[in-house]
Amino acid sequence: MKKLFVLLFVAAAVTACGDASELASAVEKGADQVQDAANDAADKGADMANDAADAGADAAADASDAAADAAADMDAAPEAE
Repeated sequence: MKKLFVLLFVAAAVTACGDASELASAVEKGADQVQDAANDAADKGADMANDAADAGADAAADASDAAADAAADMDAAPEAE
């Protein structure tokens, strides 16, 4: 009888270890997925920031060109008397 209890205890322990191992694997997989999602989000955010900076630089260049054109037009206009 004592051997039966020991055998049942060992079987329960092995089953619990298997369940814990599966749970640990699932948690690790979930953590990897979260890390991948965070990395993807960071990459996307960096790309968006770079795109915004490029758009701002383009807008500044356009404004500078427009100001230069306006100054050239004023220089070319005849003076009023």
